[in-house]
Amino acid sequence: MKENRGITLIALVITIIVLLILAGVSLRLVAGNEGILNRAEKAVSKSNTESLKEEIELAISELRIAYYEDKETFASADEYIQNKLNGKDIPSGTIIFAQDTGEVRLKDKEGTDSKVVGSYSAEKGLIMKTEDEKVYLNPKDWKYEVDSFGNATLLQYKGDTSSGTVIIPSLIKTDNGNISITKVGRATVDENRINIWAEEICDTNPTDCYLRYPSQITKIVFNTGIESIELEALYNTKNLTEVELPTTLKSIGYMVFGGCDNLSTVNYAGTESQWNSINIGSSNNALKNATINYNYK
Repeated sequence: MKENRGITLIALVITIIVLLILAGVSLRLVAGNEGILNRAEKAVSKSNTESLKEEIELAISELRIAYYEDKETFASADEYIQNKLNGKDIPSGTIIFAQDTGEVRLKDKEGTDSKVVGSYSAEKGLIMKTEDEKVYLNPKDWKYEVDSFGNATLLQYKGDTSSGTVIIPSLIKTDNGNISITKVGRATVDENRINIWAEEICDTNPTDCYLRYPSQITKIVFNTGIESIELEALYNTKNLTEVELPTTLKSIGYMVFGGCDNLSTVNYAGTESQWNSINIGSSNNALKNATINYNYK
């Protein structure tokens, strides 16, 4: 009898040990570093990150539409995106706007990783729209000079062309105030330079500069404040199909649109009478043959 009790006690002890082992295993499976709870938390975090990423991408897409269709006025791209995300439960510091690149980044839960989830630099870079619809220059994209009257001429564009659209700004922000951009012209007048496109953004680099052009550019937007487009400034922009021109424009120089044979649409902010008052130089047949949309907003 005593022997049976001893065996039963041993069996009980073994059972308890086995149950403790199983409990430990179960606890690790549920609450360990790779446990169910931790994995579930990571899955939720990943889902939230993906959802936030989609929200940012949507905000960037809406930003581009709003900018080009003038649907809204905003001070900067990051402000616009942040306003779109208002009301979302987003921890402070989760979204990072890289002002130098135009990238939007997301930090993970620990704040140790920062992943690019979108970019508005391809569309706008650091240019900012103001309430009078003027646009600030991004100094990384342009070469320019300022005359004795304090007005600037854009000489050369060397920025991004991947979106197909180039925006011609109308203001330069400085520590001493704004400088108005009134002219668009080319950097030098010599045998090696024509139009405002820098060699590094052109697809081909032939010896003859008249054959050099950026194939990605299909649309150019001239903002309010531009008064003159100088001779041959846009020459040979072969794939250009659309331009937007402001009512401040007074003159278009010789052969500005020479070689722009695919130009089909001109969106002009003013009336037909105002358009007819613009001094348009010779050899701009592509411009004259395009469809003019007046009172374009």
